[in-house]
Amino acid sequence: MYDSWFQPFRDRVSPVRNNGRNNVSNNRQNRRAANAQNGNDLPQESLTSNLSRTVRVYEQQAFQVCAFTTGNPDDKPSKVIVTLGNPEDRHDFDLFISERGTLVPVEFDENGVFVYEEPILNTCALLYITFKAQGHYLFELDLVLDRGNIPLANLIQDITAI
Repeated sequence: MYDSWFQPFRDRVSPVRNNGRNNVSNNRQNRRAANAQNGNDLPQESLTSNLSRTVRVYEQQAFQVCAFTTGNPDDKPSKVIVTLGNPEDRHDFDLFISERGTLVPVEFDENGVFVYEEPILNTCALLYITFKAQGHYLFELDLVLDRGNIPLANLIQDITAI
């Protein structure tokens, strides 16, 4: 019905090009569809965060980092490896994680790496960060299996402190 109405305009409309912006999403959808068709509905893992991309210096920001799986979380003993884009940035912010109501400082090593050994899939960690210097900060979070560091999910946090 609507197709016949649109037909005269079809020749005048040029196809939309996405310039590769959605290729990752499309590839994931294609893999999921192929896996479902083959009976291999594989679990999918993800990392999310609600930290704002722009924050004010010396204002503490509460945020969560969540690790999810569509499968059984007990089947994926994992950890989160956090890597700073610039290891020297570790001096420019204070980061704490809430563990059973107690704030525990998060310490990055000299390479700008912190390993969180206790993530529980399908839960969120509550963190607090205060930037002490203006600038651009890059955090890369990798959810990996405990054995062999096999990657499950990745999240890049690109933060500007003003």
